[in-house]
Amino acid sequence: MLTLHNLNELLGRLRSNPDLSVLWVIDSPWVAQLCQKSNRERLPVLIGDKLPDATLPMLAGDTLTLTQLVGKRRLTLLDLWASWCAPCRRENRDFLVPLWENHHKNGFEIIGYALDASAPAWKKAIEADGAYRWVHASHLRGDDAPLMEALRIQTIPANFLLDAEGKVIAKNLHGAELVKFVEGYLKK
Repeated sequence: MLTLHNLNELLGRLRSNPDLSVLWVIDSPWVAQLCQKSNRERLPVLIGDKLPDATLPMLAGDTLTLTQLVGKRRLTLLDLWASWCAPCRRENRDFLVPLWENHHKNGFEIIGYALDASAPAWKKAIEADGAYRWVHASHLRGDDAPLMEALRIQTIPANFLLDAEGKVIAKNLHGAELVKFVEGYLKK
């Protein structure tokens, strides 16, 4: 049976032996019990998962699904942001615009999903940040965005890097770490 004591013992072993194989942890009966008791529907989307499909109202006025948008390129960044989120806006200007400019021709795409409630503020931020280069969607319901619930995330900025099949290969990478990952992936 999984107990707090057992979990603490497992964590203690991991901390005291950094060379301990990850396979030992995965094969642990405690981990197996924890996974069995977990409600998969409530766990966050993890690396290796396929994103749940969702219908998105696009900036252009049409409606598309994530499935329709993902897979057209070798690597897609689903970026969750908002016009009122200062770190998101800085990421747009300082990293996403140059990343898109340098790598779109090599198979990189960005899908921006905004947690805005105001269409004018959303559109103004896209223009001001230079983010008009890639596609954008929003339900314009603020924090009550259906995609946030579908992806089981609570805060922004957040992002998911997806391969051509729509599988999550990395998540929540920002700044130089994001640039390094994208450049490394596209060199393969």
